[in-house]
Amino acid sequence: MELKYPIIIVIGLCLYIFIFLIPTAISKIKGKKVDVANTFVVKNTEVYKNIIFRYRVGIVSVFILMFISILSCSLLSSRIVETKIVDNKIYNRDIILCMDVSTSVAELNKNLVDSYKGVIKSLHGERFGISIFNTNSYLYVPLTDDYDYINDKLDELNKGFKEVLSYPDLNDVPMSTYDAYFSGTILVQDNLNRGSSLIGDGLASCVYDFPTLDEDRSRIIIFSTDNDMVPPRYKEKAEPLVELIPAAKLAKSKDITVYSLAPDFIKTDNETELKEATKITKGNYYLYDKKNNNVRDVVHEIEKHEKKMMEGDKHIETTDFPEIPFIILACAFLLLIVLEKVILLWWLNQ
Repeated sequence: MELKYPIIIVIGLCLYIFIFLIPTAISKIKGKKVDVANTFVVKNTEVYKNIIFRYRVGIVSVFILMFISILSCSLLSSRIVETKIVDNKIYNRDIILCMDVSTSVAELNKNLVDSYKGVIKSLHGERFGISIFNTNSYLYVPLTDDYDYINDKLDELNKGFKEVLSYPDLNDVPMSTYDAYFSGTILVQDNLNRGSSLIGDGLASCVYDFPTLDEDRSRIIIFSTDNDMVPPRYKEKAEPLVELIPAAKLAKSKDITVYSLAPDFIKTDNETELKEATKITKGNYYLYDKKNNNVRDVVHEIEKHEKKMMEGDKHIETTDFPEIPFIILACAFLLLIVLEKVILLWWLNQ
């Protein structure tokens, strides 16, 4: 800490000397004395000695308190400040949680959402978003650093997954319950024509949920799915607009790393394809262990991904600290009032 205008301290001390000390000294030197006979008798009495003692204590107290008051005012005027250079470096990592919200993946998604509620609290300056998909994709939370809002939306999703899991047979989940939490991911006409759990469409859509893809930012997709597309009725296979491998190549072209997390019941062929797609983006593939609930470990591994730093503007930041001199000044004035109105009058009237 330092004083921004130290000269004010010198000025304040000079004023104190010229206003209080010098006039007092001069008055003692030039003051007229009146000789009174036999004053030694009075001066030797206990009453006189007590009065003189209280008077001198009062005068000294006033001078001390006035000195403290002027010094405090000088410190306030001279400004006690702390100056430092602030470097606005921020992490510029963007993370999108991309979840296949078909009922078969509900348990995995619930644990993933639970784990990320803790991670959100540790983020600083990074943006986080949520995309959900089934037949259609829906940007549930656009990229934002409003972590309270993100946690609220994670709570909503968690409630939805719990509701789905409350049905013993996931095939019995009514559309009204599903749609209450995952609205927009299934449109009846699209579902009948194209099928559901369109994995490639979900990943490709998520790629374009990142704004300004030409910026130099670290981008991550956390992709939870069983990679099991369900064909529509009366058709042999689902009809996505984009297959998974081309979607992964699209993510790679945009410098997006995909970390895949699959349930332990994933089919062998589906797992092989998901691993290949993940490898294309130079990400990692993880298998959910239902018994050990290893989602937290997976999330921790993903969090180790390198964070790119974005240089901010350096600027000088000056912070004032007026609290202490202000408190001292207020206490000094209060004591002066008490001294004048109560204590000093009581002393002199004894």
